[in-house]
Amino acid sequence: MENQTRRMERLSTVGQIAEQLSRSLREPLEEIDSILRTPDRIVENPAVIKELHEQVQAALRMTDGLKEYARLTELHIDTVNLDDILAEELARTRIPDNVKLTIHQPPVFPPIQADAEKIRLVVHHLLHNALQAVQPDGGEIVIRLQPRPDGVAFSISDSGPGIPPEEIQLIFEPLYTTQTQSFGLGLAIVQRVVEMHGGYIEVESGEEKGATFTVFLPRVPETTTATQAMDATL
Repeated sequence: MENQTRRMERLSTVGQIAEQLSRSLREPLEEIDSILRTPDRIVENPAVIKELHEQVQAALRMTDGLKEYARLTELHIDTVNLDDILAEELARTRIPDNVKLTIHQPPVFPPIQADAEKIRLVVHHLLHNALQAVQPDGGEIVIRLQPRPDGVAFSISDSGPGIPPEEIQLIFEPLYTTQTQSFGLGLAIVQRVVEMHGGYIEVESGEEKGATFTVFLPRVPETTTATQAMDATL
């Protein structure tokens, strides 16, 4: 009975994701269709090409998010240096000129046993969220890495508008988003990956006070099967 209930819950979530994907993709695809039906607009106004590109990128971001979420079924554990993953992610991320980035980390940071690619997703989505929070006016992002007796912790803080208290309990829900052209899976992916490793994530925020996301990861992840990981997050 319990397994059947979990299966029904998973199917319900899949159905919700499919419905949301259909709605979210319709707008950019309809815009692309409209542009392609009026080729004279492209000839007369080259800026239409940029608009077309933006709509295509929006659709691709949505499908990429769904693909990432669907692949979170198992861990491939190896020795991982979190500071290296952070450095690599920062190297491939464009930090706007109006954003001040500060990093606090010890000279030596202990490695952990983790899935490197999935931890990279965690860093990517939290950094992306922080950058969104401080735009368009700019602000400050602070990243902290801290070794702990039982593992490691890292946090990403931003000086953005903060998260209203009533929304903090919702931000990790799949499909929940306050951003346009967003599928609402970034933080759901973060939480799912962290929990698959036996860790947890905390959020501190207040309106007009920015937000801080802190991730705690054990040195060695708990033994978690793919089914258990999915049941814990669906």
